[in-house]
Amino acid sequence: MVTSKKFAIKNFVYFCMNFPHNFIEQCWKGNQQAIDNYTEKWERAYKRHATAAMPFLFIELDSENQDKFCEWINENYKGFEEFHKPDADTIDHVEKKWIERRKALKLKPGTTEHDQEECAYFVGAMAALDISPVKWTMPLVSGRSISEFIVHD
Repeated sequence: MVTSKKFAIKNFVYFCMNFPHNFIEQCWKGNQQAIDNYTEKWERAYKRHATAAMPFLFIELDSENQDKFCEWINENYKGFEEFHKPDADTIDHVEKKWIERRKALKLKPGTTEHDQEECAYFVGAMAALDISPVKWTMPLVSGRSISEFIVHD
């Protein structure tokens, strides 16, 4: 359990930028009504706010569920810890990986400029966190999966 307030805030911010695709099902496991309700809220927030949707979902939760969500993140999400462990890459190295991955991005013909930008941002973020393309399931603003746009070799 995370005890530092600063750490908890930083961990939440990292979670907002790199959350697991099934976070709602995991957090409210066993409560299908809550899962359905928060999935609907999440989809609405994501359509409106794209990659900035997480804080909008959070403010739609009542106080009890905000606490539950924060506790779940602090107990289950390790992104901040992984990125900042003593042997983690330096920021310069991470930025280099980000740029390399974005340059190597191959998109299918007909991908809109907006979706190209969204894919490039997403691919860069995944490179910085060393997340394999196999795990890229995050929907874009259009609601379509990033995997629909990427040409896999």
